Amino acid sequence: MLGRAGRALLLAMTAPLLLPASCALAEDDLATFMANEKTVYADGPLAGSGELLVRYFFRDRNDGFYVDIGCSHYSVNSTTYHLEEHQGWSGIGVDPLEYLRPGWAKHRPRSKFFAYAVTDKSGESIKFFSAGGLSASEVDTKNLEHWQELKEFEPKEVEVPTITINDLLDQQGVKKIDFLSMDINGAEPVALAGFDIKRFAPKLVHVEASPHRKEELAAYFAKHDYVRIDAYLKYDAINWYFIPKK
Repeated sequence: MLGRAGRALLLAMTAPLLLPASCALAEDDLATFMANEKTVYADGPLAGSGELLVRYFFRDRNDGFYVDIGCSHYSVNSTTYHLEEHQGWSGIGVDPLEYLRPGWAKHRPRSKFFAYAVTDKSGESIKFFSAGGLSASEVDTKNLEHWQELKEFEPKEVEVPTITINDLLDQQGVKKIDFLSMDINGAEPVALAGFDIKRFAPKLVHVEASPHRKEELAAYFAKHDYVRIDAYLKYDAINWYFIPKK
């Protein structure tokens, strides 16, 4: 089993940072990294593929800055927990569920947590529903309609203030970000409408690609000169990863 030093060496020896689907060598190195890390995590908290792909992209670099929209629990299924806990990153976590704040305050001291619904308008309020670990907002009701068919889903409704990514980053004095992670159950296109991706220029964007939103997401990133890392699709069938076009 690889220790931390072994994992760092593996990252240092791997192929170039960007992984075009046509580059067989890059895909081989990615496969090696993913296989080794899955083994490393076998005796501890299992890292999701998303976290591993993000780590691979950034080569476990230190002291970056992230924005995590729909951050949820401070560690479970998080794409940013390892970056902060082990690489010294700082950032912003945003989630409509206020009860998540104490966990972030205790375990994510380098981050700031905000209880907002991220949309294309600031200063409004929307209905948000949560139950049994599931959540949805009135911005996109498709998931809510499906979950309501489940007998165990009895959603609690709360009013949540809205904010745009632009306004939140401006309020916090953020000029550039390294990593943007977005998982808000189909509301991603609405949130992206309030984000100036050219100005903040994330080096990597991780976004949930709900089937009914894929066309909109593809159009948004193509319009703003970002390309999808297709080599990652083999490891994560739920989310897409985009980088600036060179």
